[in-house]
Amino acid sequence: MYSNDLIRLLFRYVCQLNRVVLKFCKYTPSSKGTRDFIETELVDYCRLNPGVAFYLSPRRHRSPILICEYLNGSYHWQSLFGMSSKRIKLWLDFYTYRSGEPIKFFKKHIKCSWPSVQGVWNPFLNKPTDINVTGLPSEERSRFIERKISATQQLLRMQEEGQLKNILFSNQSPDEK
Repeated sequence: MYSNDLIRLLFRYVCQLNRVVLKFCKYTPSSKGTRDFIETELVDYCRLNPGVAFYLSPRRHRSPILICEYLNGSYHWQSLFGMSSKRIKLWLDFYTYRSGEPIKFFKKHIKCSWPSVQGVWNPFLNKPTDINVTGLPSEERSRFIERKISATQQLLRMQEEGQLKNILFSNQSPDEK
């Protein structure tokens, strides 16, 4: 059975491969794997891919080639010189599941001395450097640090600092003071 058959059953897949032409020689040893592929694997491939037109073109004393044409008009060819039947099957699967677009190498063409204004982030970026030399386990590093201060704690702190002067219990307006 061919690979990725489950994908075809579960999803709506439109094969972009339109036509396959397999050119081979009936006599030369370099086409033996191609002839084996035609005898053993070709019928299964055509049953699994009914939307792909498959043409066989015998030609004398030439090396075998595989030509794949896609719906977008592009085509790719592969030399099958001395390949085994299994390897031809793998190449045919590769071309079957492609979109026909050329494979692009994504590379940035911009080079600069400073790649980022912010620099490279790491987990210890804004941490004190004494973490590196602290022996573990450490009581200071293992205690809980409360990030948010509750409203009650804020009021108590304001009262200690003298910012809060009996606002809740005074009946005087701010103008009378």
